[in-house]
Amino acid sequence: MRKLLITALLFAIALVASPAAARTAYAPTPQPGAGTGPRAGEVSLGSFVAPIRTRGGTASGPGGADTLKGGPGCSIQCITGGVAYGRGPDARLVVTTDSPATIRIVVSRAGYYRQIVSDAGKTSFSADFDDLAADTHYDAFVSAVDGAGHMANRSGSFRTLKRNAHVVFNEAHITEAPFGDEPYGAQIWFEGNPVSTFSAGDADDGVLHLGAQSHGADDTDRYLDLAVELTQYEDTDDVCEVTFDADLPATGWGDCEFAASVWFPGGDLALDLDDRPSGAAVNDYWIGETLVLPGGEALPVGYGYPLKFTVLAAVHVTWT
Repeated sequence: MRKLLITALLFAIALVASPAAARTAYAPTPQPGAGTGPRAGEVSLGSFVAPIRTRGGTASGPGGADTLKGGPGCSIQCITGGVAYGRGPDARLVVTTDSPATIRIVVSRAGYYRQIVSDAGKTSFSADFDDLAADTHYDAFVSAVDGAGHMANRSGSFRTLKRNAHVVFNEAHITEAPFGDEPYGAQIWFEGNPVSTFSAGDADDGVLHLGAQSHGADDTDRYLDLAVELTQYEDTDDVCEVTFDADLPATGWGDCEFAASVWFPGGDLALDLDDRPSGAAVNDYWIGETLVLPGGEALPVGYGYPLKFTVLAAVHVTWT
Protein backbone atom coordinates (compact mmCIF):
# COMPACT_ATOMS: atom_id res chain seq x y z
CA MET A 1 0.00 0.00 0.00
CA ARG A 2 2.82 2.38 0.87
CA LYS A 3 4.37 1.79 -2.58
CA LEU A 4 1.09 2.60 -4.30
CA LEU A 5 0.71 5.80 -2.30
CA ILE A 6 4.24 6.89 -3.19
CA THR A 7 3.59 6.13 -6.86
CA ALA A 8 0.43 8.20 -6.82
CA LEU A 9 2.31 11.11 -5.26
CA LEU A 10 5.11 10.90 -7.81
CA PHE A 11 2.68 11.28 -10.70
CA ALA A 12 0.25 13.78 -9.25
CA ILE A 13 0.35 17.34 -10.58
CA ALA A 14 -0.06 20.44 -8.46
CA LEU A 15 -2.42 23.16 -9.65
CA VAL A 16 -2.90 26.79 -8.79
CA ALA A 17 -6.21 26.97 -6.86
CA SER A 18 -8.01 29.10 -4.34
CA PRO A 19 -8.17 28.07 -0.64
CA ALA A 20 -11.83 27.16 -1.14
CA ALA A 21 -10.95 24.86 -4.00
CA ALA A 22 -8.19 23.23 -1.97
CA ARG A 23 -10.67 22.38 0.80
CA THR A 24 -12.88 20.51 -1.69
CA ALA A 25 -10.10 18.33 -3.17
CA TYR A 26 -11.57 15.35 -5.03
CA ALA A 27 -10.56 11.85 -3.85
CA PRO A 28 -12.14 9.06 -5.94
CA THR A 29 -13.16 5.78 -4.32
CA PRO A 30 -10.69 2.99 -5.25
CA GLN A 31 -12.14 0.44 -7.66
CA PRO A 32 -11.95 -3.19 -6.49
CA GLY A 33 -9.77 -5.43 -8.68
CA ALA A 34 -8.24 -2.46 -10.48
CA GLY A 35 -4.94 -4.34 -10.85
CA THR A 36 -2.54 -1.46 -10.26
CA GLY A 37 0.25 -3.72 -8.95
CA PRO A 38 2.34 -6.51 -10.54
CA ARG A 39 0.75 -9.85 -11.36
CA ALA A 40 2.33 -13.28 -10.97
CA GLY A 41 5.39 -13.60 -13.17
CA GLU A 42 5.70 -9.86 -13.86
CA VAL A 43 8.57 -7.55 -13.01
CA SER A 44 8.37 -3.78 -12.84
CA LEU A 45 9.77 -1.87 -15.83
CA GLY A 46 9.31 1.39 -13.92
CA SER A 47 7.07 4.39 -14.30
CA PHE A 48 6.60 5.56 -17.86
CA VAL A 49 5.42 9.09 -16.99
CA ALA A 50 7.73 11.42 -15.10
CA PRO A 51 6.92 13.66 -12.10
CA ILE A 52 5.67 17.11 -13.09
CA ARG A 53 6.89 20.39 -11.63
CA THR A 54 4.35 22.19 -9.45
CA ARG A 55 4.20 25.65 -7.99
CA GLY A 56 5.59 24.40 -4.67
CA GLY A 57 8.15 21.88 -5.99
CA THR A 58 7.54 18.47 -7.51
CA ALA A 59 4.45 16.34 -7.19
CA SER A 60 6.30 14.26 -4.58
CA GLY A 61 7.37 17.28 -2.51
CA PRO A 62 5.76 20.31 -0.87
CA GLY A 63 2.80 21.72 -2.73
CA GLY A 64 1.78 18.32 -4.16
CA ALA A 65 -1.45 17.84 -6.08
CA ASP A 66 -3.25 16.19 -3.18
CA THR A 67 -3.59 19.60 -1.53
CA LEU A 68 -3.89 21.79 -4.64
CA LYS A 69 -6.24 19.80 -6.86
CA GLY A 70 -9.22 22.01 -7.55
CA GLY A 71 -11.93 19.35 -7.97
CA PRO A 72 -13.07 16.41 -10.04
CA GLY A 73 -12.63 16.24 -13.78
CA CYS A 74 -9.85 16.31 -16.37
CA SER A 75 -10.01 19.99 -17.32
CA ILE A 76 -6.99 20.23 -15.00
CA GLN A 77 -4.53 17.30 -14.94
CA CYS A 78 -6.26 14.15 -13.69
CA ILE A 79 -3.74 11.42 -14.65
CA THR A 80 -1.95 10.50 -11.42
CA GLY A 81 0.16 7.49 -12.36
CA GLY A 82 1.56 5.28 -15.10
CA VAL A 83 3.59 2.11 -14.47
CA ALA A 84 4.80 -0.60 -16.87
CA TYR A 85 5.18 -4.26 -15.89
CA GLY A 86 7.07 -6.78 -18.01
CA ARG A 87 6.63 -10.50 -18.61
CA GLY A 88 9.06 -11.68 -21.21
CA PRO A 89 9.21 -9.12 -24.03
CA ASP A 90 5.59 -8.10 -23.42
CA ALA A 91 4.40 -5.25 -21.23
CA ARG A 92 1.30 -4.38 -19.24
CA LEU A 93 0.72 -0.66 -18.73
CA VAL A 94 -1.35 0.54 -15.79
CA VAL A 95 -2.73 4.09 -15.64
CA THR A 96 -4.55 5.71 -12.71
CA THR A 97 -6.59 8.91 -12.58
CA ASP A 98 -8.22 10.92 -9.81
CA SER A 99 -11.45 11.29 -11.81
CA PRO A 100 -13.65 8.78 -13.69
CA ALA A 101 -12.62 8.92 -17.34
CA THR A 102 -12.14 7.05 -20.60
CA ILE A 103 -8.43 6.19 -20.64
CA ARG A 104 -6.47 5.68 -23.84
CA ILE A 105 -2.95 4.17 -23.85
CA VAL A 106 -0.78 4.38 -26.98
CA VAL A 107 2.54 2.53 -27.37
CA SER A 108 4.72 3.31 -30.37
CA ARG A 109 8.18 3.29 -31.91
CA ALA A 110 9.54 3.30 -35.48
CA GLY A 111 7.44 0.78 -37.39
CA TYR A 112 5.05 0.05 -34.50
CA TYR A 113 1.86 1.72 -33.25
CA ARG A 114 -0.94 0.35 -31.07
CA GLN A 115 -3.59 1.89 -28.86
CA ILE A 116 -5.94 0.34 -26.28
CA VAL A 117 -8.95 2.25 -24.89
CA SER A 118 -10.88 1.61 -21.68
CA ASP A 119 -14.59 1.86 -21.05
CA ALA A 120 -15.91 5.14 -19.68
CA GLY A 121 -15.85 5.95 -15.97
CA LYS A 122 -12.51 4.30 -15.06
CA THR A 123 -10.03 5.53 -12.48
CA SER A 124 -7.64 2.64 -13.14
CA PHE A 125 -6.95 0.91 -16.46
CA SER A 126 -4.62 -1.99 -17.27
CA ALA A 127 -3.69 -2.74 -20.91
CA ASP A 128 -1.64 -5.70 -22.19
CA PHE A 129 0.74 -5.13 -25.10
CA ASP A 130 1.64 -8.67 -26.13
CA ASP A 131 3.41 -8.08 -29.45
CA LEU A 132 6.49 -6.10 -28.38
CA ALA A 133 10.15 -6.82 -29.15
CA ALA A 134 12.62 -7.75 -26.41
CA ASP A 135 15.15 -5.22 -25.07
CA THR A 136 13.52 -2.38 -27.02
CA HIS A 137 12.67 1.24 -26.16
CA TYR A 138 9.00 2.25 -26.61
CA ASP A 139 7.21 5.56 -26.26
CA ALA A 140 3.94 5.70 -24.34
CA PHE A 141 1.17 8.30 -24.53
CA VAL A 142 -1.86 8.45 -22.21
CA SER A 143 -5.03 10.50 -22.46
CA ALA A 144 -8.01 10.65 -20.09
CA VAL A 145 -11.39 12.15 -21.06
CA ASP A 146 -13.94 12.74 -18.31
CA GLY A 147 -17.74 12.72 -18.63
CA ALA A 148 -17.80 16.40 -19.52
CA GLY A 149 -15.39 15.90 -22.43
CA HIS A 150 -12.36 17.46 -20.71
CA MET A 151 -9.05 15.81 -21.67
CA ALA A 152 -5.73 15.41 -19.87
CA ASN A 153 -2.55 13.95 -21.40
CA ARG A 154 0.70 12.42 -20.14
CA SER A 155 3.60 10.79 -21.99
CA GLY A 156 6.81 8.91 -21.32
CA SER A 157 8.70 5.75 -22.27
CA PHE A 158 9.81 2.31 -21.08
CA ARG A 159 12.12 -0.50 -22.19
CA THR A 160 11.15 -4.17 -22.52
CA LEU A 161 13.17 -6.98 -20.96
CA LYS A 162 16.19 -8.70 -22.52
CA ARG A 163 15.78 -12.40 -23.31
CA ASN A 164 18.52 -14.83 -22.23
CA ALA A 165 18.70 -18.57 -22.93
CA HIS A 166 20.67 -21.46 -21.42
CA VAL A 167 20.43 -24.91 -23.00
CA VAL A 168 21.46 -28.19 -21.34
CA PHE A 169 21.62 -31.75 -22.74
CA ASN A 170 23.91 -34.78 -22.34
CA GLU A 171 22.91 -37.65 -24.64
CA ALA A 172 21.47 -38.70 -27.99
CA HIS A 173 19.08 -41.61 -28.42
CA ILE A 174 19.88 -43.59 -31.57
CA THR A 175 16.81 -45.04 -33.27
CA GLU A 176 18.46 -46.20 -36.50
CA ALA A 177 22.14 -46.44 -37.49
CA PRO A 178 24.13 -48.04 -40.32
CA PHE A 179 26.72 -49.52 -37.99
CA GLY A 180 24.81 -50.12 -34.74
CA ASP A 181 26.69 -48.87 -31.67
CA GLU A 182 29.99 -48.31 -33.47
CA PRO A 183 31.99 -45.07 -32.85
CA TYR A 184 30.45 -41.64 -33.37
CA GLY A 185 31.78 -38.16 -33.86
CA ALA A 186 29.75 -35.14 -32.72
CA GLN A 187 29.49 -31.48 -33.77
CA ILE A 188 27.34 -28.93 -31.90
CA TRP A 189 26.24 -25.42 -32.94
CA PHE A 190 24.57 -22.88 -30.65
CA GLU A 191 23.26 -19.52 -31.86
CA GLY A 192 24.94 -20.09 -35.23
CA ASN A 193 28.43 -20.78 -33.84
CA PRO A 194 30.27 -24.14 -33.66
CA VAL A 195 30.95 -24.69 -29.98
CA SER A 196 32.16 -28.30 -29.81
CA THR A 197 33.57 -31.04 -32.05
CA PHE A 198 34.58 -34.30 -30.39
CA SER A 199 34.65 -38.08 -30.53
CA ALA A 200 31.59 -39.39 -28.66
CA GLY A 201 32.71 -43.03 -28.64
CA ASP A 202 30.34 -45.98 -28.92
CA ALA A 203 26.65 -45.87 -28.10
CA ASP A 204 25.45 -47.87 -25.11
CA ASP A 205 22.43 -49.89 -26.28
CA GLY A 206 21.32 -46.98 -28.46
CA VAL A 207 22.22 -44.23 -25.98
CA LEU A 208 25.15 -42.04 -27.00
CA HIS A 209 26.70 -40.04 -24.16
CA LEU A 210 27.66 -36.54 -25.30
CA GLY A 211 29.00 -35.30 -21.97
CA ALA A 212 27.53 -32.39 -20.03
CA GLN A 213 26.56 -29.87 -22.73
CA SER A 214 25.74 -26.47 -21.22
CA HIS A 215 25.56 -23.44 -23.51
CA GLY A 216 24.20 -19.97 -22.83
CA ALA A 217 23.63 -16.69 -24.63
CA ASP A 218 22.45 -13.27 -23.48
CA ASP A 219 20.02 -11.11 -25.44
CA THR A 220 18.92 -13.98 -27.69
CA ASP A 221 16.47 -13.88 -30.57
CA ARG A 222 12.94 -15.15 -30.10
CA TYR A 223 13.71 -18.46 -31.83
CA LEU A 224 16.51 -20.56 -30.41
CA ASP A 225 19.26 -21.72 -32.79
CA LEU A 226 20.65 -25.12 -31.72
CA ALA A 227 21.95 -27.98 -33.88
CA VAL A 228 23.61 -31.33 -33.15
CA GLU A 229 25.32 -33.38 -35.86
CA LEU A 230 26.46 -36.97 -35.38
CA THR A 231 28.80 -38.81 -37.73
CA GLN A 232 29.23 -42.58 -37.64
CA TYR A 233 32.12 -44.15 -39.48
CA GLU A 234 33.37 -47.63 -40.34
CA ASP A 235 36.65 -48.40 -42.08
CA THR A 236 36.18 -52.11 -42.69
CA ASP A 237 36.74 -52.87 -46.39
CA ASP A 238 34.09 -55.57 -46.49
CA VAL A 239 31.39 -53.25 -45.13
CA CYS A 240 32.24 -50.56 -47.64
CA GLU A 241 32.29 -52.95 -50.54
CA VAL A 242 28.87 -54.37 -49.62
CA THR A 243 27.21 -51.08 -48.77
CA PHE A 244 28.47 -49.08 -51.73
CA ASP A 245 29.21 -51.80 -54.24
CA ALA A 246 32.71 -50.39 -54.69
CA ASP A 247 36.12 -52.06 -54.92
CA LEU A 248 37.81 -49.49 -52.69
CA PRO A 249 36.42 -47.21 -49.96
CA ALA A 250 38.82 -44.37 -50.70
CA THR A 251 36.74 -42.19 -53.07
CA GLY A 252 33.52 -40.23 -52.77
CA TRP A 253 30.93 -41.72 -50.46
CA GLY A 254 33.15 -44.77 -50.14
CA ASP A 255 34.77 -43.16 -47.08
CA CYS A 256 32.12 -45.03 -45.08
CA GLU A 257 30.95 -41.99 -43.10
CA PHE A 258 27.27 -41.40 -42.36
CA ALA A 259 26.28 -37.95 -41.02
CA ALA A 260 22.96 -36.59 -39.83
CA SER A 261 21.86 -33.53 -37.86
CA VAL A 262 19.05 -32.58 -35.53
CA TRP A 263 18.09 -28.99 -34.80
CA PHE A 264 15.42 -26.65 -33.57
CA PRO A 265 14.00 -25.82 -37.02
CA GLY A 266 12.90 -22.41 -38.23
CA GLY A 267 9.53 -21.13 -39.42
CA ASP A 268 6.33 -22.48 -37.90
CA LEU A 269 8.19 -25.36 -36.22
CA ALA A 270 10.78 -23.19 -34.46
CA LEU A 271 11.23 -23.31 -30.71
CA ASP A 272 9.56 -20.06 -29.67
CA LEU A 273 11.12 -18.84 -26.43
CA ASP A 274 8.21 -16.45 -25.90
CA ASP A 275 5.55 -19.15 -26.10
CA ARG A 276 5.23 -19.67 -22.35
CA PRO A 277 2.30 -21.11 -20.43
CA SER A 278 0.15 -18.55 -18.67
CA GLY A 279 1.50 -17.86 -15.20
CA ALA A 280 5.02 -19.19 -15.84
CA ALA A 281 7.55 -17.44 -13.61
CA VAL A 282 9.37 -14.87 -15.69
CA ASN A 283 12.79 -15.66 -14.25
CA ASP A 284 12.57 -19.45 -13.99
CA TYR A 285 11.06 -21.26 -16.94
CA TRP A 286 12.15 -24.56 -18.49
CA ILE A 287 11.20 -26.06 -21.83
CA GLY A 288 11.74 -29.73 -22.72
CA GLU A 289 12.15 -30.20 -26.47
CA THR A 290 12.84 -33.32 -28.53
CA LEU A 291 14.86 -32.80 -31.70
CA VAL A 292 14.24 -35.37 -34.44
CA LEU A 293 15.90 -35.91 -37.82
CA PRO A 294 13.15 -36.41 -40.40
CA GLY A 295 13.25 -39.71 -42.32
CA GLY A 296 16.82 -39.82 -43.66
CA GLU A 297 16.29 -37.28 -46.47
CA ALA A 298 19.63 -35.71 -45.57
CA LEU A 299 21.44 -38.71 -47.11
CA PRO A 300 21.90 -39.17 -50.87
CA VAL A 301 19.73 -41.77 -52.58
CA GLY A 302 21.41 -45.17 -52.33
CA TYR A 303 23.90 -43.97 -49.72
CA GLY A 304 22.97 -46.75 -47.34
CA TYR A 305 21.10 -46.90 -44.07
CA PRO A 306 20.10 -43.57 -42.53
CA LEU A 307 21.29 -42.39 -39.15
CA LYS A 308 18.34 -41.29 -36.99
CA PHE A 309 18.48 -40.03 -33.44
CA THR A 310 16.81 -37.70 -30.95
CA VAL A 311 18.25 -35.28 -28.39
CA LEU A 312 16.31 -34.09 -25.38
CA ALA A 313 17.32 -30.50 -24.54
CA ALA A 314 16.21 -28.39 -21.59
CA VAL A 315 16.14 -24.63 -22.23
CA HIS A 316 16.17 -22.20 -19.33
CA VAL A 317 14.85 -18.75 -20.29
CA THR A 318 15.50 -15.69 -18.13
CA TRP A 319 14.62 -12.02 -18.57
CA THR A 320 16.75 -9.10 -17.36
